[in-house]
Amino acid sequence: MLIWIIDDEWNDYIMEEKLLKQEFPNVEIKISNENYKRDLIDFGHKADGILAQVSFKLDKSFIDKLKNCKCISVYGTGYENIDVESCKMNNIKVAYVPDYSSEDIADYVLAAIFNYNKRICEHSRNFNKYIIEGHWGSKAIHKDVHRLSNQKLFIAGLGRIGEVVAAKANAVGINVLGYSRSKSSEYMENLNIKKVEWEEGFKTADYISVHLKSVPENKDIISSKEFELMKETSYLINTSRGNIIDEQSLIDALSKNKIAGATLDVFKEEPPSINNKLLNLGNVFLTPHISYHSVEALWNLKNIAISNLIANLMGKYVNNIII
Repeated sequence: MLIWIIDDEWNDYIMEEKLLKQEFPNVEIKISNENYKRDLIDFGHKADGILAQVSFKLDKSFIDKLKNCKCISVYGTGYENIDVESCKMNNIKVAYVPDYSSEDIADYVLAAIFNYNKRICEHSRNFNKYIIEGHWGSKAIHKDVHRLSNQKLFIAGLGRIGEVVAAKANAVGINVLGYSRSKSSEYMENLNIKKVEWEEGFKTADYISVHLKSVPENKDIISSKEFELMKETSYLINTSRGNIIDEQSLIDALSKNKIAGATLDVFKEEPPSINNKLLNLGNVFLTPHISYHSVEALWNLKNIAISNLIANLMGKYVNNIII
């Protein structure tokens, strides 16, 4: 049996070797990074199963060359880079990891809110200036802040991550609003979330946290219309996917101070071009797609992805199968 790992993020595959060899003692494991398309010709086409990082594009031409593959298991929640229809035509199962870092992403969102509320990074950047100009205590405060208990967080998308964000926000006293196409007001009320319409959430919230799936109907769903609705004092936080937001509309809103700021962990193009205008704006915080990260989250991610593959190859039921 040949298992092919396609990855460019990790140097350590101890867990993969341990779990795979427990079930398949004679398994051969091969690893590829950016040369994976060359390796497809050399040996990858013979793989019985594949573990793939979400960033790699496995299109129809790639899938059609797989002669023995029974399952592709993705290291992550996103599978938009895999041609699922081609997998279906070739009788290849596709598995993903729907939940491994909800707590970590929620912590990132709360960190962004705390930063905005107390202006920690802003005051830190200006600290030397404050000393030189004799601004200390109240003299260093140029904008009023409100207690979080008097502010509103709008969660756009209430899947697993959105619900964890809501729980953590409720725990510190923030008033939580939520939008969901499928969940009822009663269900959300039980989670101490007030269900609101899309427009109302953008219009009334002080913080907007985006947790929508990367599906065609959500592409650029947040654009100039939403930014026009937002208060000039409100902030946008995106940890879902970059294609959810019309990036140019966001740049316009930030440049013209239509909104107070944004914290972005995801982008339309990853990594973004050095010429991307977001990189030169003073009212935006940018991070390199790391909101999911913790030691515990990565352990969960690997364990679930490997277990998905093993179960499928053994003919067992796999809960996290797309097709």
